[in-house]
Amino acid sequence: MRVKQLSRYIIVSAYLLFCCLTVAIAQTPSGSISGRIADEKKNPFPAATVLLKNDTVVYQHTMSDEKGNFFFKQVPAGNYSLYVSAIGYDSLIVPGIVMSDPGKEIVTGELQLSVSSRTLKGVTVQSKTPFMETQIDKTVVNLENSVSAATSSVMDMLRKLPGVRVTQDDQVLMYGRQVTVYVDGKATQLSAEALASLLKGMSASNVQKLELIPQTSAKYDAAGTGGIINIVKKKNRKEGVNGNVNAGLTLGQYGRSNAGINLSYRTKKFNFFVNDDYRFDKFFVNSTVISEFFDNNHTLNSRLVSDNKTVSTVLNNTVAGGVDWYVSPRTTVSLSGNALYNSFKRDGNSGTDEWNDSGIRKSRADFLNRFERALNNYSGSLHLQHQIDTTGQEITADLDYLTYRSDFHQHFSDTKKDTSGGLLSDLRTLMDQGGQLHIYSAKADYSKPLKGNASLAAGWKSSYITSDNDFDATDDNGVVSAHRYDRFLYKENINALYVNLNKDYKKVSLQLGLRAEHTWANGDQELSGIHIRRNYVQLFPSAFLNYKINDHHLLNFQFNRKTDRPSYADFNPVSVKINPTTWVQGNPDLQPVLSYNAALTYTFKEALSLTLKYSYSSGDFMTFASAPDSNNTTTLRKYNNDYSQYFDAIINYSKQLTPWWETNTTVDVYQQSYHGSFNGVTLSSPGLLSFYFDTNNTFPITDLLSTELSWRYEYRFEELNKTTDGRYILSFGIKRLLFNKRGAVSLVISDPLNDYHNRYVQNSLNVRQISDSRYDTRTAAVTFSYRFGSGKLKRVTTGNGAASEKSRSRNAN
Repeated sequence: MRVKQLSRYIIVSAYLLFCCLTVAIAQTPSGSISGRIADEKKNPFPAATVLLKNDTVVYQHTMSDEKGNFFFKQVPAGNYSLYVSAIGYDSLIVPGIVMSDPGKEIVTGELQLSVSSRTLKGVTVQSKTPFMETQIDKTVVNLENSVSAATSSVMDMLRKLPGVRVTQDDQVLMYGRQVTVYVDGKATQLSAEALASLLKGMSASNVQKLELIPQTSAKYDAAGTGGIINIVKKKNRKEGVNGNVNAGLTLGQYGRSNAGINLSYRTKKFNFFVNDDYRFDKFFVNSTVISEFFDNNHTLNSRLVSDNKTVSTVLNNTVAGGVDWYVSPRTTVSLSGNALYNSFKRDGNSGTDEWNDSGIRKSRADFLNRFERALNNYSGSLHLQHQIDTTGQEITADLDYLTYRSDFHQHFSDTKKDTSGGLLSDLRTLMDQGGQLHIYSAKADYSKPLKGNASLAAGWKSSYITSDNDFDATDDNGVVSAHRYDRFLYKENINALYVNLNKDYKKVSLQLGLRAEHTWANGDQELSGIHIRRNYVQLFPSAFLNYKINDHHLLNFQFNRKTDRPSYADFNPVSVKINPTTWVQGNPDLQPVLSYNAALTYTFKEALSLTLKYSYSSGDFMTFASAPDSNNTTTLRKYNNDYSQYFDAIINYSKQLTPWWETNTTVDVYQQSYHGSFNGVTLSSPGLLSFYFDTNNTFPITDLLSTELSWRYEYRFEELNKTTDGRYILSFGIKRLLFNKRGAVSLVISDPLNDYHNRYVQNSLNVRQISDSRYDTRTAAVTFSYRFGSGKLKRVTTGNGAASEKSRSRNAN
């Protein structure tokens, strides 16, 4: 199909959906709510965040203007509360706002913020934001008051979040499915190793909050069957020079350190900002891997037992900066850039014994492995946000460019001897790999309120990606030196259109959406002549429905269709050796996964929620180990199965139980099944019913001192053809505020009993691998932070991150 025909198909599909949805809009009357925000001296307070909530649902979201005024229009009948917040001030909650008559205009009058906690007439004041907020469409994790966030990277914090699992190879999963990571509302679009380096190098102390969005609307990229994790970084809104600094030290088996600085300078027309994150880690991983090889009758032929010990050092340095230009009260232009440098070094040694089917040892192999990897990542972004009028009609546009370079050097020796010590083989290999990735992206979004409590959102996005990976290796066995070279080139272009329509009734809120994506891909491996050709169009519908039973009970239904595309490394057919018995190789025949996801959530007040989820994935990715070659080594590759199913039941309880105890506790019961045929052999499993229990508790002792305790237990669970044993991890910490609450010192102890490990069994046709790994998880970390500056809050219009955040704060998104 020609590109021109595909483009017409996308446009016609989106237009037809829009027409059908528009016909369904009813014309119902509505009122308005307005007021004025003031500071402690009753001066106008600009840039305050104002949320209009209908029970547990954020119905509308705005910011106060230069005169402190805010205005909500098209508000249907119902009971509402106002939530007002600003950095450096206590939050205000104004309950009991009743919109009873059509067309009613409610004026709240002046709402005064204060720098100290107190109770105003008719207003409830909260001194701090809760660590975790369970909303109808997402979970918000506020890191500003977290004790453990002060000493952790973002990757460390993700490991502690409910529903999130970080695999052994640093893939981030949410409720068992792959997620897309956003930073300030923008998809990272990095390779797996570059994304892991970014998350490990980003200090959680510089992050305001993490948004976990398991079900997304048509506005967001179709990739990521597990949803989105959006990292919202801290951003200053005060006039003049402001900032914060932090430094920390972590002691485990080895020492680690981190430091960072955030600086900003704000005037009426411009906001300049720059920040730097530095982290140094040194850690060990010790593992035992047993590989068992069977014939077609499942009779054991041989067994390899490897003991592996590695010590790694990682250096991350991330520098970001930019400027916001407030062209007018309705228009903001933002320019920003980011630079990441990552250096990774690992020294490892392994001893492998080979045993025959009778249990007699045949040989011993010693493997020494040293590799170094350097990553350089540079990105730039231009963002435009323009409010067309005061009704909420808005347009945003973005241009992004990212370049990524990796250099990988590996040197290993593999010496094999028989049981009497006689030399069987001695191989030395020097391997170099280089990779370049360029990403060009442009997008535009338009939103418009409609009559009858409805709104329309539509947009377009286009991205173009080029990837160039080369491989150069020399093998020397002491007699002959062999040289190998290969190169893999890959290009990908994705074009998308979407339309969303929201409609609010008295007790029901509805959103319907459709996203259409055209994907074109072209890949070539020079040595083998393997070619990859992709050219297809996919449609991704979404639907969200909220039903308010009464003031305390709410039901929400969500449905979408998503995809997981193979990563650039998953396509690359070049083989890489990772230990004495295992190679990893990409599969150019991989096809994208298509996933259908549905969820039903019941919420009681704002404390208890129960979610039932179901996901069906066609052509899901599974990793298999090939039968051993003449050197008794296996190769790991990903394949598409026929389908996978995922069942999930989640109970979450989040509440401040007493003035000295706030808890967020989650119980998740789940099961994953699969079916597939590989090399003529059918494999299927009904899955293992499993669960995990996660609790995070905060205990404020005084106004300046607080403690935190978290514990996670995971029962034995099955992910497709891999079964992992149960495990748990405990951590606790204490935080003390200093220097009139501008400074803080934190101490966090993780895994004090040193019990955390990762043990799994992976079955792959004629191969079964049993792995048991232990990590440097027992640590003590201390961090000091200090914020400076005394500028007054001024109005600031944020970039695309805030636009995405605003959209997701609606009741159905």
